[in-house]
Amino acid sequence: MQRYRSQIGISLLLFVVAFLFRYSLFSFVNLPWIIYDEYIYLDTARQILRGSFITHLTLENQIYPPGWSVMLAAVVGFISNPITQYRAALIFTMMLSSSIPVIAYWYTKKLVPALLLIIFMPLVVYSNSIMSETLYTLSILLFIITMHCVVDNDLKETRHIILSAVVTGFFLSFIGSIRSFGVVVPSSFALAFVLCIIAWRHQHEVRSRLLWYLGGSLISLAVSNFLLGLLMPSADKLYNIPSYNQAITTLFIHPILSFKMIANQLTAIGLEMAWFPLLAFGWKTWTLFRETHKKGEHASRRGVLVVRAFLVFLLMTSFGLTLLHMARDVVKNPQYLLFTRYMDPVLVVMFMFGVADGLEYLKKQKRHFPSVLYAVLGVWLLSFVYLYFGFFRETYKFGNTMAVYFLREEQTNLLWEVIAPSLLLGGVVWIGLWKQSYKVSVAACILLTAWITWITIPSAREVPRYVVNDYHTYVVEWDDYMGDSRYPLTVCRMGKTIKNEVYYMYSFLYPYHYLESCDSPKDVISRRVMVNSYERLDLLQGYACQTEYAFRSGDMVYYCPQ
Repeated sequence: MQRYRSQIGISLLLFVVAFLFRYSLFSFVNLPWIIYDEYIYLDTARQILRGSFITHLTLENQIYPPGWSVMLAAVVGFISNPITQYRAALIFTMMLSSSIPVIAYWYTKKLVPALLLIIFMPLVVYSNSIMSETLYTLSILLFIITMHCVVDNDLKETRHIILSAVVTGFFLSFIGSIRSFGVVVPSSFALAFVLCIIAWRHQHEVRSRLLWYLGGSLISLAVSNFLLGLLMPSADKLYNIPSYNQAITTLFIHPILSFKMIANQLTAIGLEMAWFPLLAFGWKTWTLFRETHKKGEHASRRGVLVVRAFLVFLLMTSFGLTLLHMARDVVKNPQYLLFTRYMDPVLVVMFMFGVADGLEYLKKQKRHFPSVLYAVLGVWLLSFVYLYFGFFRETYKFGNTMAVYFLREEQTNLLWEVIAPSLLLGGVVWIGLWKQSYKVSVAACILLTAWITWITIPSAREVPRYVVNDYHTYVVEWDDYMGDSRYPLTVCRMGKTIKNEVYYMYSFLYPYHYLESCDSPKDVISRRVMVNSYERLDLLQGYACQTEYAFRSGDMVYYCPQ
């Protein structure tokens, strides 16, 4: 009992420290600053409160799966002030993020992985917005724990298999409702079980149970998707993963470009994970499967083998789908030479495993420095050569590269702030491995992770601060135009050049009101239209209009009584 109370106390302390760390970094954020995603998630949450699951923001025609918005609706439903709504949603996101180190502590039964997850930037950085990555990361971690428990304990009787399959299918469907990118999770789940079924082909009873569980889970997934589809938008209306036929063509006809994208992604993954947890995860996973192949399947390893196979396939499918997403637009837009956002949730979970695996490796009594590590050391050194001479760091889109955004040349001295400290601290880790020094290796790896976090923090704060300060101007302008009216004037928009910030800020500040498109001032009862100054003469010719308000963006509100 005393030990249990101690674990509860440690868990509470981890949560509080993690939350305070995130809040201290991003407490200044009080407006949605990532267009279009944050505005769409929040508006969908508002619509859910009215019984609809579809956003009414139609400027970009993007409708996201509503799973994350359902969670937000429970938070913002009793709040009327839009800025307070957003702040509550942001704090809720921080709380979800802060719970992940706690869950890692209970799952790994180790404190170091949890402590490092508190400052692990691919997790922390998504606390500066109400994007869906945090819930997606948490869901993957909880799904892994569920899958581990099911395989180890709940496949002994038919009724247990059926119940576990129903729960698993619903869980997979829920993950898919959070992000369209969640399509990679069911496929990775199926591939992991197929691999384990093949590996355990001589264990007929085990293989039969896994087959029934896999089949039942996929059936449950299909049924859950059908039932959720009755509430959610039809597939043709959702912002789904688009066709990637052209992307596949690009990968083949532009081999140099393809190499750069792959090299950039691999380098970014290594950098975000501080290299060594990734190496440790690979070592442990390979060791487990090799022992299973040599010694045969063992009941105590079933759950962990399935989980690791799932993570490997999830990394591969996420990497592949991200690469296709990059290739689709990279020819027209070079910022897609690097795109880490879709990878970050997987890296968070893999980092947790990798740190625990590294601690296990260092504590082994009979250890040696295997020859394969010399090859790994060479690849590690080559990654720094590529980082300095070939890594893309020009025109990043912050939302898609938040965890490595600090690598922009104009913001970071790459050699002395990134490469030199990483080589120094990483070199100490290698020396510790060679000398079999547990304390040296662990301390250097912790310092390396902390340093990468330290140099990431300025950009993680400065970019949203700049955008939020800029957006406050639009808040002031809308308040200035509307006054203290609780019910804002209905305004429609004419033309196609209305600034996005003006459009989205209107719907944010005045819930359930939208700048609908119109062809004439006669289409709106208030006879008030918004037109950009560049299109004014063409669109308002023949109408007797007078200027009511001018936004700094060049967008003008006109009153046209006749």
